[in-house]
Amino acid sequence: MSSNNTPTAAGTETRTGTRATLSTAQLDWQGDEPRSQHFDDIYFSSLDGWDESNAVFIHQNRLPQRWAALAPDSSFTIGETGFGTGLNFFCAAALWLELAPTDAQLHYISTEKHPLRKADLERVFLYWEKLHRNKSNRNNTATFPQQLKALSAELLEAYPPPLPGFHRIELASGRIQLTLLFGDSSEQLDELQSSDHPLFIGVASPTVDAWFLDGFAPAKNPQMWSQDLFSSIAKLSKEGTTLSTFTAAGQVRRDLITAGFSVEKITGHGDKRVMLRGELSSTAGPTPKPSADGKVESQVKDNPYTPVKRNSAHAPPWYLRRHRATTANKRAAIIGGGIAGCTTAHALAQRGWQVTLYDHQGIASGASGNPQGILYPKLSIENSAFARINLAAMAFASRYYQRFWQEGNHKIQNCGVLLLPANAAEQQRFLQLGERYRHAPEFVRAVNRGEMEDLAGLKLTAESGLFFPQLGWIQPTDVCERLCTHPNIKVISQKVEQLHQDPTTQLWSFDNPDAAGHVDTEDHDQYSVVVLANAIASQSYQQTEHLQLKTIRGQISLCPATEESQNLATVMCGEGYLAPAIGGLHSFGASYDLNRHDTVLRPEDHRENLSKIAATDSRLSASLSSGLPPLESMIGRASLRCVSPDYLPLAGAAPNYSAFLEDFALLRENARAHIPRSGRYWPGLYLNCGHGSRGMSYAPLCAALIADAVDNTPPPLERSLITALNPARFIIRDLKRGRI
Repeated sequence: MSSNNTPTAAGTETRTGTRATLSTAQLDWQGDEPRSQHFDDIYFSSLDGWDESNAVFIHQNRLPQRWAALAPDSSFTIGETGFGTGLNFFCAAALWLELAPTDAQLHYISTEKHPLRKADLERVFLYWEKLHRNKSNRNNTATFPQQLKALSAELLEAYPPPLPGFHRIELASGRIQLTLLFGDSSEQLDELQSSDHPLFIGVASPTVDAWFLDGFAPAKNPQMWSQDLFSSIAKLSKEGTTLSTFTAAGQVRRDLITAGFSVEKITGHGDKRVMLRGELSSTAGPTPKPSADGKVESQVKDNPYTPVKRNSAHAPPWYLRRHRATTANKRAAIIGGGIAGCTTAHALAQRGWQVTLYDHQGIASGASGNPQGILYPKLSIENSAFARINLAAMAFASRYYQRFWQEGNHKIQNCGVLLLPANAAEQQRFLQLGERYRHAPEFVRAVNRGEMEDLAGLKLTAESGLFFPQLGWIQPTDVCERLCTHPNIKVISQKVEQLHQDPTTQLWSFDNPDAAGHVDTEDHDQYSVVVLANAIASQSYQQTEHLQLKTIRGQISLCPATEESQNLATVMCGEGYLAPAIGGLHSFGASYDLNRHDTVLRPEDHRENLSKIAATDSRLSASLSSGLPPLESMIGRASLRCVSPDYLPLAGAAPNYSAFLEDFALLRENARAHIPRSGRYWPGLYLNCGHGSRGMSYAPLCAALIADAVDNTPPPLERSLITALNPARFIIRDLKRGRI
């Protein structure tokens, strides 16, 4: 837990990133109608908010016509400034479900600096339903649409706590991907871009098809309606991207024109005389937008290897892919059947890919095979990339596993996680964290001994701790098997020893010779995408043998529940962890051995696990004592965790090692050299490995990140954090340090 030992992401610049906390919206309620205290403005018209939203944003962006004409298996992206109560989102979502092809996907990206609290949002939803019901009764029309009722219930269930950054929510069985960007609109949209290098603006960035410029009026909130915002909007747009806004302020119109949009005033809705709509009239507004195929390199007039002064603001954009993979047959192969592989397979299957998952040992047979997988919290008082990724992964995982927890399966429990401090210094940090996240008690809150004992169901020694009510434990094998029941997923028990890519088609196949030495390369064995999610074995291929992965042996222990310990109602974490009993057995651990690479159970490791429980809380340890068998006969499970040098996962495209050494060789001489070149990666080859002991938390977010990278759709994570997970980061780090 100590922040002093928090690793930083290799190959990235040290930065504080986004703020640690947000302030939620402070509302004045006029009956059931919310008004912002901060901006002294309304969220929607109480007379015809739904009609206004449809008139201003839906119809002025021509969404009914565009969506009715969409091709099957396509996607559409809406960008919005100011999520507010979600009114515009629900109008768009309802229309999408009505008009778009059932296999098409809507990506809805919305910024919000002061998000509503969940309770306030629920109150608004109930008010809308009442308004709609009253209006329907007056006009003798249908009641509140069931699809809107279902969508609002889904959103409430998954609504994120007020934590800064990106929050991905999957709705309507994956047909709608809502990404909420909590924080300043300009800052968040900047993080949505794939690069901040001036020569690579727009390269590989997600492209928005229509913009809803909402939020409070420019006179009330001038900080949002800035030239920086409009510049970011243009960089995330393409020729033909449309926009609309209720405002007709002259400065807004002029700034949009400066950003590259053609803008016109039109008649407004209701009592608003005029409004604005526009369309991007050039490929990227005032800034040329290069392609992602390396052409930008040839556009650079100066020698691309000319060093610049050491304080250059523009680092090489090595994290950008120079060549995109083919999606010709939309077939993907996932190698590895643990939690990383199964979440990745499911994410791609949800997006319409035909997925084959290869694992010769069986689903969740490796480190994912423990009887209870803990969503172990890791917070820091710092804003490092490591801390921010852990925060994002925990928040994402807590939403991801809701679908399993809601079924009430005894194998999966969101019973909460109680984190106890190891010493006085950590206890002080816990108090700081409790204060930092005071606006998000539904995510984490500081608790005293009395509340801890009520939560745990046991007497404890610790005076205080942190409670994470949205976390808990899962049974990894059960979750993995259920993820693989998707109709687009086929599981094959086969070891993949070699990878081969056809240089012409860029399709991947596996060299598995038959008895006569022939290789089967029929179409059904060829894939546009391959994801290596097989832990340490990910570096066993010629394309990835440069990876610096290592294994750490971990052993968990099982012991019978006692009359006292069977009352444990939440996961306890500290120096070790102890989970509530299932089937009369507690799972606890885990050992941490860098030097051994076997999976034979060791009594010494059982002793280490018991000592960790004692160090976590002496009374917790005492509750187990009467049921402990001799160490030699204690049962458990040992496995090998796969970790990277900085203990963050490798999630993203697989780099071409020799090409990186060639393209970025000058970094050996000058770590701050200006090398305006994107990276060369193996087209269609991705990595999702190195999760260590936090695979249950990391895997769902990394799977979504890879699926969006494959489809070039908006990512679930900020650019700076995507870069911190990029598998090429260690090549760049070692070049700068002169190690390679």
